[in-house]
Amino acid sequence: MSGRPGLREAKGGAATGHICVLRKPSRAWDEVTDKVLAAPGEAWALVLELVRAAPDDAALSYVAAGPVEDFLCKHGESFLPPLAAVAERDPRMKQVLRGVWGKNRMKASVWSEVQRLCEP
Repeated sequence: MSGRPGLREAKGGAATGHICVLRKPSRAWDEVTDKVLAAPGEAWALVLELVRAAPDDAALSYVAAGPVEDFLCKHGESFLPPLAAVAERDPRMKQVLRGVWGKNRMKASVWSEVQRLCEP
């Protein structure tokens, strides 16, 4: 077992480290997506918690390509100053921003700031 609720090691997971989600992973994904697209303040708090709680680089990449990308497309313009403040002090957020690929779905100003924040 991985020690995380709703997760267990897949067959051969002890050797490979692969994890699979049990019981309705799409429901959990839908709930996160609904929250990220809803109230901006709650969505921002959720984004910060997901980045903080991600156990490894693989999890951070899922957070980047899903909830953070969706958040930036929906609410990004309003949250550029707090996003910049977090990214400038938290290397995990900077790593997450490098995994955001939503250029065609977000405002140009948001995409430009994401790119600027990814610079070394």
